[in-house]
Amino acid sequence: YEAALLWTRVLMGGAIFIPVTFLDFVLTWLKLRRSHTPYLFFCYFLSGLFVVLDFTPLIVRAVEPRNIFPFWPVPGSIFLYALIFFLCNAFYACYVLSKVLRRSSGRWRNQIRLVLIGMIIGYVGGSTNYFLWYNIQILPYGNGLAPIYMGMMAYAILKYSAMDIEVIIKRTLVFAG
Repeated sequence: YEAALLWTRVLMGGAIFIPVTFLDFVLTWLKLRRSHTPYLFFCYFLSGLFVVLDFTPLIVRAVEPRNIFPFWPVPGSIFLYALIFFLCNAFYACYVLSKVLRRSSGRWRNQIRLVLIGMIIGYVGGSTNYFLWYNIQILPYGNGLAPIYMGMMAYAILKYSAMDIEVIIKRTLVFAG
């Protein structure tokens, strides 16, 4: 029980940062980060606060058997607020991508479309984890969609030379050397 509770909290600590780091990626990639810096600062601050609170019963109160799982998280008193914050940032990233998609064309439009569709698939798949938190008997089968999201991102990077992957590889090799 103790190990399951600890690792649930550790893993939630990482999950809390998913939407804000993805939003940061989207804004940086679309060259909109500068105009959103105060909002991102607030989001990173609030995410950090939720991570600190994650190691208390306020986010993950306990773990208990749910459906086929011997240990599943039980939400604490402020988990719902963290979940709403998570969803707001995910929806905002989707909104920003779709707004830029509408006014773009060509290869750039295809890149954005792939990232947007992949993001939606990834978030919808990952969201199936939260039903059991509230004892809604839907198993997290959506986790299987994560490789599709990763594949779409990899395809966007390789096919459309998105995100200057060659520069990233060269800098990584120089740094590693």
